[in-house]
Amino acid sequence: MGQFSVAVDTISDSIAVKGMFCAFKLGLIEAKVRVYADMSLMNNDRGLENVLLIAGFAAIKDGQIRSEAEADAYSAYCLEALNDSSLEWFRKCGMFWGATTGARAGEVWGEFEDRVIAAMAKERR
Repeated sequence: MGQFSVAVDTISDSIAVKGMFCAFKLGLIEAKVRVYADMSLMNNDRGLENVLLIAGFAAIKDGQIRSEAEADAYSAYCLEALNDSSLEWFRKCGMFWGATTGARAGEVWGEFEDRVIAAMAKERR
């Protein structure tokens, strides 16, 4: 079911990981909007609407969304990820990688996860 499902399923089926990936992916999209759009679009709810709209179009293109009900559910899920303060770090990491690499979420999520796990392992020593 598209890039989102494949990338996340290879990592974990947990809801928490899927939320982290969603926030990361939305951060990548937000970085692109900030680079290519008028910055004033990001100063209010219009900016978030643009991010959600682009995420929705990407999900349709990837075959994740096949009905209006799925589109509504996906939008609600993405909005929840954007508003969850515990996921803000993942969104900001996505913004950083989107601004510096230009890569798609599925392409860099594995690398991102590996780096986070490695950093956590170092802290535990």
